Amino acid sequence: MVTRGLWNLHVDGKWYRSFRPPRGRITSPDSPATLKAIRNIISATTFNDWESVPFPTPLHIDLDYVYNIDKDLGILTITQWSGADGVLSRLVRQAKLAEIQDPSIITVEAVLQNVEDFFQQQSTQHDQTQSAAALKIDIGTPTSLNELQFRLFTDFCFSMEILF
Repeated sequence: MVTRGLWNLHVDGKWYRSFRPPRGRITSPDSPATLKAIRNIISATTFNDWESVPFPTPLHIDLDYVYNIDKDLGILTITQWSGADGVLSRLVRQAKLAEIQDPSIITVEAVLQNVEDFFQQQSTQHDQTQSAAALKIDIGTPTSLNELQFRLFTDFCFSMEILF
């Protein structure tokens, strides 16, 4: 299976993106090649082969990973899909760039910490109590404007019925 993803880089207040052709092939965080690529990006001084973008590219359903390297803040953020029972949710993990430069680590996976699990964030007790509240709608008597809207709508529907 081909792993697809892209790189976002934030340097001197500007965002850059790298999407490797042919189909955005990228390695997973548990691969030593990913750690080597991150270290090369951190040590680079020119970004001529990177595309300048106004904001970082978010995780898309067609991508497996999005690596955000923020050299200004010194943070690496990896966003990926995770999920149980076939329900996908977004998982965001971070590591400090100083930790990545440590020569004793073999993969990025060793220093990543979970920041946000979108699925767990959405299923809170507060949301469950809010959805259980009764819906109260005060339906008043129709006004002349409601009648006019209804007649225009039905006339429009009947005219469209002739065309189809």
